[in-house]
Amino acid sequence: MITLNTPTIGREINLKKLQSIDQCRQQFKEIYETYNTSKFKNKKFNCIDQIPHLYSLGLHLEDRNFDDLDWSSDPFLFGYDRWLNVVKSIINASESLQSPQWNCELTQRANDLLIEILQSEIFLTTMSSMQRLKDHNTCKMIDRVCGFKARHSKLMIVRVDIGFSNPPSELRIGCNKGHEIFKKSLDQLIKQTRNNYEDSYLHHEVKFEYAIDRGLHAHLLFLFNGSVVREDETIGLMIAKNWKSFFPDGVAWSYNDNNPARKAQLKPYGLALGVFGDDSPQFVKNVGNAVGYMAKPDYLLRIAFPGISRAVRSAHIDQHEWAKKMKRPMVQERMRKMGF
Repeated sequence: MITLNTPTIGREINLKKLQSIDQCRQQFKEIYETYNTSKFKNKKFNCIDQIPHLYSLGLHLEDRNFDDLDWSSDPFLFGYDRWLNVVKSIINASESLQSPQWNCELTQRANDLLIEILQSEIFLTTMSSMQRLKDHNTCKMIDRVCGFKARHSKLMIVRVDIGFSNPPSELRIGCNKGHEIFKKSLDQLIKQTRNNYEDSYLHHEVKFEYAIDRGLHAHLLFLFNGSVVREDETIGLMIAKNWKSFFPDGVAWSYNDNNPARKAQLKPYGLALGVFGDDSPQFVKNVGNAVGYMAKPDYLLRIAFPGISRAVRSAHIDQHEWAKKMKRPMVQERMRKMGF
């Protein structure tokens, strides 16, 4: 069992800053979606009623200590930051930044500025870059999962989520090495899983995420030879239990997505979980649904834990050996059946 220190007091302040950043981003994202809806319906875009609230959200970020963050990496943070700075310069020229007089002229200028930013080439380019990154990660994961399926007649897919209910003090928000306790424990869990199922383990994928309500957590996707093992619910349960066993009671949480109730809940969404023997385009689609959420960029993660350089990770694959095995006639035939 891993020994942890007691939580420190300082993390609550940083959490409030993260909450403020998250609120700003979500508000700007909603405005972006409203703008797109108006554009689609050929209606005039108008967010004048939201301008004062949108502006006030940014005033809470004056004392932020996230100067190293590349705001341009997220289009909504970038758009909001740019809009706020220009509006502040307009207000600063004539009145108090803390209590501006939101007359018709000022709100209209702020509304027009929103349109200008949402239509700007740099904002659209950042949006496109974010989508390309998600598409790239998704395609790579699909290729790996389907490649292992083509090499084995049956493939078992197990998904487990892990995190901390009571984060240890080592997991400090904003600390470059605050995530190390998580990473080391995760490496230990993966090593244990590979040893426990050495005759069937094939591969794993990991996605680190940060959420205000769940803190730092990870989504794990394990691949096993479905001809050797078949109890995906039991394996998922054991992996989830092993994670919590590393820590004192009440510190860590885990969730097995392969339990029957959860699989039934996810079935309408076509997520690939369990044992699969078919080689079909539908299987590829289901894999895409299962890994899609793991592929999306996570802007809060980079703010909360700047030391995490890669949010998406996977087990090492020897590309030379992989290419040789993928050339086998049976493997190529299965890949063709799946639509590759």
